Amino acid sequence: TVWKQIRDAAAGYGRDPDALQLVVRADIALLDEPAGDDRPTYVGDVAQVADDLAATAEAGASEVIIGFHGDVHLDDALDRIARVAEALDDRIGRFSR
Repeated sequence: TVWKQIRDAAAGYGRDPDALQLVVRADIALLDEPAGDDRPTYVGDVAQVADDLAATAEAGASEVIIGFHGDVHLDDALDRIARVAEALDDRIGRFSR
């Protein structure tokens, strides 16, 4: 993965790769129906987006900054985050540290 290459490069330059943090910006587009196989990452129904976020954490992300496509009212944004968080909750055990 790219993250592994970055960590290896840091070690090659005498840096501690464990001191690095991967911070990802996830611009989410929640759909009512599952998206097809050719969907971009973070685009799809709640389960697909939760799977994408779990995969991001498993890839080594220490933080994910969530944004939304388009103008989203605060109440709607909070509702979307809550729905994704609920779906992500059963996936947390896979990558908890």
